[in-house]
Amino acid sequence: MAKKHILPDRLKPGLKLVFCGTAAGRQSALQQAYYAHGQNKFWSTLHRVGLTPHLFMPQEYEKLWELGIGLTDIAKHAYGMDHQLPKDALGPEAVAALKVHATVEEELFYPAIRQQIEDEEGIMDEADEEHHVAKLLIAELENMTGDEDHGDAKFMVLAESVRHHIKEEEGTMFKEAKKTDIDFEALGSQMAQLKQRLKRDGVPEDAEAKMIAKAGLRGDSPAKNAQKHVHVPLKKAS
Repeated sequence: MAKKHILPDRLKPGLKLVFCGTAAGRQSALQQAYYAHGQNKFWSTLHRVGLTPHLFMPQEYEKLWELGIGLTDIAKHAYGMDHQLPKDALGPEAVAALKVHATVEEELFYPAIRQQIEDEEGIMDEADEEHHVAKLLIAELENMTGDEDHGDAKFMVLAESVRHHIKEEEGTMFKEAKKTDIDFEALGSQMAQLKQRLKRDGVPEDAEAKMIAKAGLRGDSPAKNAQKHVHVPLKKAS
C-alpha cells in the first residue's frame, strides 16, 4: 500500500506558478495546511507582492488554484525541519522529482525569465549555479551504494541547498518575473507537458552526471583523511 502524503499535492496542468518546499513543517502537518507555522512569511509575502488579493490563511491554500498557483513538497512522506527529516525522506523518489524539476526550469522557465528581465544583479546566473551544485550532489547520491558514512550528510546538504534556492526564487526571481509580460498560463502549460514527458521518458544525462560518472566518488573527505596523521596541539595540564 502506498504511503499517504503528509500534505496533498496541489498540481494541475495550466498553473502559472508552483511553489515547491523541502517538506511540510510540524505545524503544517498537524494543521493539514501548507506553511502553517505562525512565523512563516509565505502567505504574507504572496499578498505583499500582489499574488493574492488578500492575506490568505494557511487553511485557504486550496484557493490558490483559482489564482493559477500550485503547491507541493519534495519529501511527501515525512515532516519537520530539514535536519529532523529521516535519512530516507529525500530518497530516490525525491531525487527523481528534483531532477525533473530542475530540467523543466532550465529548459523553459529560466530562459523565459532571462529574455524578459534586465538581470543586473545576476539573479539568473546565481540560480544556474545553485542548480549546478544541486545536480552534482544528486549525481553523487545516485552513485552511492548506501553504505557510505557521509551519505546522510550529503542528503542534508542537498536539502538545505534546495531550501535556500526556493527562498531565493520566491524572494527575488518571482518578483521580477511578475513585472514582465510573460503569459504564465501558457508557459505553465508548456512546463507541465515537459514534466510529464520527462517523467515518462526519463531525464537525459546532464553534464554533472557525466562528470561524476567519469571522476567517481571522492571517498573520505580530505579533513577525515588528515585527522589520521595530523598532530593536534593540546593545552598543557596546569
